[in-house]
Amino acid sequence: PVQLAPGPPRRRPAAPPPPPPQIVCYYFIFTVFCTVGFGDVYPVNTAERLFCIALFVAGVCVFSTIIAETTDVLEEFKREKGEMSRRMENYQVLLADCRVPVRLHLKIREWLRFQFSQERVESKKREALSDYKLPEEFRLAIAKSLVDDLFAQIPFLTGVPDHVRGGFAAELLFRSTMLFFTPGSIVASHREPADRVMIVAAGSVDVFHPSRAGSQPARRMRVFRRGAVIGDPRWGGTFGVEADFVARENCSIVVFRVEDVADIASQLEFRPVERKIDVGRLFWEECAEELAAEGDPPAFSPGWSPDGGGGHHHYRLTPSSVASL
Repeated sequence: PVQLAPGPPRRRPAAPPPPPPQIVCYYFIFTVFCTVGFGDVYPVNTAERLFCIALFVAGVCVFSTIIAETTDVLEEFKREKGEMSRRMENYQVLLADCRVPVRLHLKIREWLRFQFSQERVESKKREALSDYKLPEEFRLAIAKSLVDDLFAQIPFLTGVPDHVRGGFAAELLFRSTMLFFTPGSIVASHREPADRVMIVAAGSVDVFHPSRAGSQPARRMRVFRRGAVIGDPRWGGTFGVEADFVARENCSIVVFRVEDVADIASQLEFRPVERKIDVGRLFWEECAEELAAEGDPPAFSPGWSPDGGGGHHHYRLTPSSVASL
């Protein structure tokens, strides 16, 4: 029989290098916090055992806190879903009886969800600002965040101290109303008097230069997004052109009456805002007189005052917008 010569001895593969100590520490901590405990890493002396006891206690506390917070989030989600379902039940019965097309049914459901979510956000803001158990500094901090987020583009709130802006924003929010618009609906027309200040809270709004009889169709000049201000820009001492504002998608608009703005500004602690409004008004009137003297009348109708009236909805002129016109 043929005998095969023995081959070379097999070499065992080299053992992999040990992992870095930092990786081993993180691995051990995560196995403890997740209550897995494989047992491949364990203490070998008294000091390590004492450290593990403290780590076990911390792991139990952290794990129970995570479970409690997750439960609260799920309960809140379930409660909001229940409120949303109850609101939609009436519409679902009506839509089913009227045999509304599926596409329209879906649009209505999307609109109701959007409106419900925006109303929840607005109610939470009001609740936080009206909670007098909360320290004044915290409520002012919340109001300041609203100023930095939603009211950042209001001209008469720029350049005033932060505490004044925060308090003024809180007062404005209490007197505000929220309106909702579907895509294609008119938010503000150039024919309407600008007796209110409107801020885009969610969604987007198209700004159109209105067409005239026998002229070209309306042209879109810009798209307004969150924080954009609609109304009469003479609050900030600027000029503009007549414009129509049309909802580009489902959007929510925060609305303040001009009378409420003037009433809040007349309070003693908000005198810097009132002075800012007066400066803008005087600056605009001086520029309007100069333009009228040069034979180039301003784009606004006369008779405007900070107490309301005299102006229509305009789009504030900028170099880019002038070029587009």
